[in-house]
Amino acid sequence: MDKQSLEFHDFKSLYKLTKSMREEKELEPIINYKEFEVYFSIICSLILTTVIFLFVKTNIDSNMNYIVTTTQNMLLYTIAGLIGMIGFIVSGLAIVSGTTSSKVIGIMIEKRKFNYLLTVLFSFFYIGLIMGILIVLSITLYFVMGINVNFSFPIYIIIVFIMAYGVFFTLFYTVSLLGTCINIFIINYLYSKEDQNEG
Repeated sequence: MDKQSLEFHDFKSLYKLTKSMREEKELEPIINYKEFEVYFSIICSLILTTVIFLFVKTNIDSNMNYIVTTTQNMLLYTIAGLIGMIGFIVSGLAIVSGTTSSKVIGIMIEKRKFNYLLTVLFSFFYIGLIMGILIVLSITLYFVMGINVNFSFPIYIIIVFIMAYGVFFTLFYTVSLLGTCINIFIINYLYSKEDQNEG
């Protein structure tokens, strides 16, 4: 175990560490179509975008204000939901890191498994950053929708799909972190048991 792994890490250094431990051709988590979170998010985004497409198409000529108001309400609900999910992520990270004892960490360092633990915890950091970006985008789009400019239907639909994909990916990735918490619990138990046997 090198000393570098025991130093304080920022997002960039943790990202590099996580990337170095992936397979050579493995894609970023947010675009890795082989993972459940990604392909299911694409499916859900396409369904939602189609529904919104029909909603806008039937109201664009006669009720533009209704489209704007509905979109702004959806953005507000998205912001509120994402803020709540950030609280869930922070709580989950606190529980996972708090239940991993110093003895277990010591054993992991001896067995050169500490980097694996860091990459697992980085998942919380990663999805938290995506949530932050989505919140900023949602706030920006909320005010953009209130600007009195010509409505571009194609751009609107593209933004809807991107935002829908981001929100669905965040939701499913967060759910997958529950499995990560379970794995951390199992690792903590196994290494604690090993420490007791050695003692």
